[in-house]
Amino acid sequence: MFTTDRLTLRAWREGDDNNMLLLYNNPLVAPYITFDYIIPQTPKYKAELNELAANAIMFCIIEEKESNNYVGVVGFINKPNPKNQIGGFMLGLLPEFWRKGYGEEATRFMVDYGFHSLGLHRISMVVFEGNDRAMALYQRVGFKIEGTAKRCLWMDGRWHDVYYTAILEDEWAELKKSGITSNQ
Repeated sequence: MFTTDRLTLRAWREGDDNNMLLLYNNPLVAPYITFDYIIPQTPKYKAELNELAANAIMFCIIEEKESNNYVGVVGFINKPNPKNQIGGFMLGLLPEFWRKGYGEEATRFMVDYGFHSLGLHRISMVVFEGNDRAMALYQRVGFKIEGTAKRCLWMDGRWHDVYYTAILEDEWAELKKSGITSNQ
């Protein structure tokens, strides 16, 4: 278990798939955290969520430190790849916890932990067009857009672009040296 100023990041445990369904069945969240956006997801989908957590490099449930309320999830969801040292980052928060700085707090912790404790060299993620607040958050943390997959995601009756973003260990170290990486 890890803590930040206001959050607890803890390991996945039995029953957390119920909370995950809250994310994947939320019409404000689901379109931006999965290519397979279909609502509602049935309880059968829990098996996929359990597999996602079990196969991840690191997968944490985010809770408010004071209340223990479920906030969302954060992790490196790809299978371990020791040779290339790449972590595929993901973050999903329930809407009632948006605009409180929780996403940035969890992201900064995970990026730092990924580079310094997990030995990652590169942390990458995809951001879907229209998820502007998330993109701004990731760019504040230091992620850079490396490429765009044009019109590859069908959502809300039209095609959307998908942005491929990443941050490298040396870029994070430089930001850290300049003091930009502290939680604000």
